[in-house]
Amino acid sequence: MRVLNLRLEVSRPVDYAIFSTLTMALCGCLHQPAMSGDTLMCCCGPVRVVTKGTGNDTEAVWAPNGKSIAFQTDRDGDLDVAVVDVASGAITGVVTGGGHACYPAWTKDGDLVYAYIGRTGSAAQGSKPENIEGGCGLRLLQSGAKRVLTQGLWRDYTPSVATDGATVYYATTQGLAENSASLARISLEPGATPECLLRLDGPSSGAVQPSLSPDGRILLWSQLDGLATDRAWWLRILQATTVWKPQMCPRWCGSAGLAITFHRGLSGAPPMGRAGRTSG
Repeated sequence: MRVLNLRLEVSRPVDYAIFSTLTMALCGCLHQPAMSGDTLMCCCGPVRVVTKGTGNDTEAVWAPNGKSIAFQTDRDGDLDVAVVDVASGAITGVVTGGGHACYPAWTKDGDLVYAYIGRTGSAAQGSKPENIEGGCGLRLLQSGAKRVLTQGLWRDYTPSVATDGATVYYATTQGLAENSASLARISLEPGATPECLLRLDGPSSGAVQPSLSPDGRILLWSQLDGLATDRAWWLRILQATTVWKPQMCPRWCGSAGLAITFHRGLSGAPPMGRAGRTSG
């Protein structure tokens, strides 16, 4: 793989408020001007604010139909999952109430997987799958009904759904003694059990934000190897030697998976980056 920088050009500046909102830029052609080295230019139209108001709207993900965006928001105090219609700006709360619902991810059929941190009560109550509002874990919102995917007194979070819609990849703290996170996956079939893919159990280390390539061959994730300045967030690929740092939030681009977008944690606000994927 070759790592490329992505420079985003917009037609007018954006006035950012104290709170985080969702913004969207309509991208034009992505090209590489002569003498630009490894910098790609993305010429965009005006940046458009998609959500407004107090609170923080983050973790935005496009719906499969391209008409709406799911995101997490703390407008009501705790974290909820909402969906905004891009054309009208209308916002619908889809997972609200007690506890925290966060990190939404769409299935190919338009259902939502999200991480949930509930009010556990006793340890026994928090670990029971039938106690859907207790404990922590992943939930599936399907046709308005919630289903427990994972449940326990640990954290399962940053889920992503494989392109085939059959499997969820996520970060988990299950069974770990240190301040860390491992990677796991679970089928969306009822009664499925999780499978650990990468176990990390060390001080201030962990793997999060797993993302499977559209062809199902490559798993990409962000990894923290300690808090020292020279060991910040790295971007890692399963069964490959490429390591980029300090970068995070990887996402595959398009149905062919020919490129990867990510955030590069440099000085100040992290800019966006892009890496081209070679064949094979």
